[in-house]
Amino acid sequence: MYGNSASTGGALYSNNAAPTLTNCIVWNNTTWDEETPEQIYNLTFTFNFKTVASYCDIGGSTTYPGTGNLRVDPKFVNAPGGDFRLMGDSPCIDAGTNSVPDLPEKDYADKPRISDGNEDGLALADMGVFEAQGYTPTDHVFRGEILQGVVYENPTDAVGDYTFMIEFQTDGTIDHIDFRTPAGNTFTIPSTQHTSSGNVETHHVEWPTPVGHIWQYWAKFETAAGLNGYGDGTYTITYYHVGGGSRQAQVAYNLAGGVPIPLPTQKPNVTSPAYGASVGAPVTLTWDACTDAGANSVFITIIDANTDASVAADTFDKSATASNPYALADGIYDVEMSFASLYDTADNSGTPFEIGKAVMVGHQFEVAFATVYRFWSPVNSVHFYTISPEERDNLIANYGHVWTYEGPAYHASGGTGKTGLHAIYRFWSGHSHFYTISDEERDNLIANYPHVWTFEGIAYYTYE
Repeated sequence: MYGNSASTGGALYSNNAAPTLTNCIVWNNTTWDEETPEQIYNLTFTFNFKTVASYCDIGGSTTYPGTGNLRVDPKFVNAPGGDFRLMGDSPCIDAGTNSVPDLPEKDYADKPRISDGNEDGLALADMGVFEAQGYTPTDHVFRGEILQGVVYENPTDAVGDYTFMIEFQTDGTIDHIDFRTPAGNTFTIPSTQHTSSGNVETHHVEWPTPVGHIWQYWAKFETAAGLNGYGDGTYTITYYHVGGGSRQAQVAYNLAGGVPIPLPTQKPNVTSPAYGASVGAPVTLTWDACTDAGANSVFITIIDANTDASVAADTFDKSATASNPYALADGIYDVEMSFASLYDTADNSGTPFEIGKAVMVGHQFEVAFATVYRFWSPVNSVHFYTISPEERDNLIANYGHVWTYEGPAYHASGGTGKTGLHAIYRFWSGHSHFYTISDEERDNLIANYPHVWTFEGIAYYTYE
């Protein structure tokens, strides 16, 4: 019981009754009455019956009476986000009792209810609905990636930098990560958000659940010799948990039989949009064909240059020479295009890893406007306009009997990247669309005429 509120007994109110709690967590519940602040309130007006609790973690001003009860922070992974799993150093792990009538065999996540979560040799039930299964990396590490390669900052660079990158995605129980390379060197990704020293950068970014935490280590060298400190072979990763404890895992950075992953040598060449060009959305990237025998795929990342956030990432077969159309808002975008040798594998604990080598070139372009597509409906005798290539293609493929595609109608803005732009809002009535630039008109339709007009969001942007 977490995050509840009541006048008295923030979590539980007992009126002349004796409910029983075992292996439970009652935490962060509040009351409106300052004179009765306890999370469990027992009213004994007629009979002296009270809630019976044992092996429970119960918040309050004092420890709730009963065998094995605690009054300590249970250390949930992310309670505000709804993740009530226990962190590795939670005092509720192995703090319950197995001697409970009808104790279920499985916990709320369908994992064994009795497990030696703190690995002290004694398997006991935990307090709470989730049973810690021990510090196995697969419980806390979702995926990993190891890449080596050559990076050209822009198409005009004749010489590239040699780079190494290792990345992990984890939950919030990890404090820091060490990895030992096949060359015998050990490096650390600290819990601080960003560190930089010489040719090395590390990043630790916390993302909203369920993404969790991203841990990155980057190294850059002017010559291939700089990568000798990393190399091909087995990487040993040590995950250190918040509050103590650690576990190791190994991942083979090579192909079957210990064969090194081939490093492509062909430098990608983006043919459109041209470097620095100003174009309209949607944007389709094209490039010269990859003929490198060491590559098996083409990888593209598109980054918003203003926010440094990735807005698209796609992997294509080596034979591809064009991307999907990307409906990008106005702004400047950086492109990272790689001819790569990529492989999916897993470490010895089962955590999925992507490993590979690549040659990458940086590219840049600007989206100045977007295309608005027009349809005509002979059934409803109305036109329809959309800025979305996906919506356009869906209507062409599935609703040709209702909507006839007439092609691009005009250009508009796909985002708010320019000063003075305002959203055009779109509504649907069952037979026709309605567009308005007025916030007041939008709100009026939503509030008073939802039975007539269905709000479909922002169609595109224009100047007032």
